[in-house]
Amino acid sequence: MSTPLVFRATDAAANAVNSNTVNLTVTAAGDPYWAGVLMLLNGSDVITKDSSSFNRALSTGGTPTYNAGITIFGVRTYDIQPSPAASSYIETVSTDSFVGTAMGSGEWCIEIAAIFNAASVGGSNSLNSFSKFTMGRILATNKITVNCSDIGGSSVVLTSTNTFATGTLHQIAFVRDNVTDPTFTILRLFVNGVQEASSGGISKAAIIGTSAGDKRFIGYISAGWVGNFNNFRLTVGNARYRANYTPPSTPFPTS
Repeated sequence: MSTPLVFRATDAAANAVNSNTVNLTVTAAGDPYWAGVLMLLNGSDVITKDSSSFNRALSTGGTPTYNAGITIFGVRTYDIQPSPAASSYIETVSTDSFVGTAMGSGEWCIEIAAIFNAASVGGSNSLNSFSKFTMGRILATNKITVNCSDIGGSSVVLTSTNTFATGTLHQIAFVRDNVTDPTFTILRLFVNGVQEASSGGISKAAIIGTSAGDKRFIGYISAGWVGNFNNFRLTVGNARYRANYTPPSTPFPTS
């Protein structure tokens, strides 16, 4: 919402207020790509609802909770720990129109701020698993990795050059850039604002991401995601980042 502010110039010598006024309109900063935000988890709502304009209902498995003791940017985190049978997770409900819709051949950006825990029930910590797309940390190497495939089954794996320790905040972004190269799509993996890996030569017509019938899971895969996260955002229609950038230090906006 825009709020008009009135500033009055003061004549200090005469200790009098000048009669001239200047009206300024100040607009609160927001997300320029808000219309394309299809899912947003930033700790501002109940754990079974996202904070995008779609207000998606979410369901849970295992024991995902909010953790006010572990915060990211001063906000409580989603705490994903293994339940006795499987990993905890948050997912879109089967009746949501978002389920079964592929991300298409346009640009997109998937972001998450995560704190990995050392414990795991398998060979990797997977942050999220949209069928045909996973993101996580390889336990054996402490590297961040993403794995995605198109509807035809062709897959791309990007793995960070650097290693990333547990117990520390890492901001991860995986983007599809259709603009930089006039001929091909470029997939980019950023960690803490630095591009760690990329893959070119991909057809701009390729539909990369989820396929029909797939749900959107956060924190669930058989290998088990263990840790805390916040600032999860899925944007469709814009890559947001095409080169190194300064990662956010506040929760993502909700408008």
